[in-house]
Amino acid sequence: NNLRINNIITFHDIIFTFAYLNDEFPTHIRDPNAIIIPENKTFSKLFAGFYARISYDRVTLFHHLIKNYKNESLVYFANNFIHDIMERCEPEYNRELHINPGMIKVIDTVDPAYQSFVSNDLLEKTKNVFVDIISETIFYEDDNVWFTEKTIIPMLIGMPFVTSTTANYYKLLHKLGFKTFSDFWDESFDNIIDHEDRMAKILETVDYIANTYDTEEKREAAYKKMMPILEHNRKLVLYLFDNPRNVLSELSLSDCAINEFDQVMRASYPGCF
Repeated sequence: NNLRINNIITFHDIIFTFAYLNDEFPTHIRDPNAIIIPENKTFSKLFAGFYARISYDRVTLFHHLIKNYKNESLVYFANNFIHDIMERCEPEYNRELHINPGMIKVIDTVDPAYQSFVSNDLLEKTKNVFVDIISETIFYEDDNVWFTEKTIIPMLIGMPFVTSTTANYYKLLHKLGFKTFSDFWDESFDNIIDHEDRMAKILETVDYIANTYDTEEKREAAYKKMMPILEHNRKLVLYLFDNPRNVLSELSLSDCAINEFDQVMRASYPGCF
């Protein structure tokens, strides 16, 4: 029943992702009959990272990927301040390789084409990328989780992912019915409350993936084994786009809290429910 006190933003963002933004994703990506997840892929790149606004974990992830996996990663940061710093601390850093001009144009707009751009851009740029290293909206906020398009889009296009965010985020994903990749790498960072320790464990997971899947053949073999997970998550995303209120039925909230939240959402987003 602490919905109003602590988690109104949390649950608002979950519903917002499915109910309010669903029509903004491209039709060809939302089409349940479209072949978005191919049976076979080649993976010349290990990691992708698409970061916009500055946060502690995004800067840490970006620097870790550039420093250790520069030639095996496709990473962008839509902030010139970060590129200024990277030029000072990393020899031979080339900011032009890590700037996504299209993202910079749309990042500070409320243009309804934003989600369409992001999903199309990610689909195109990650054709040969193995794992998306996601940074969700928050990292330091205890007892709170945000589930946004940052994770939804990789699920929608069938990408394996590691998500950097607050503790217990993966528990929420599982509770909503989504599957993740603990059979392929360690996801125990989700249990770590201490922020610095959680970040260190996430970086350990990134390093483990790089060391374990160090050839295209190993990545391709793992991808084929992941296929049931990728297809399940895509189908669930599409289902929740059409049935956003079912998100609430999967959460352990009292009837009073759900009814109260339902009234808030109906008043805020007429026609979405």
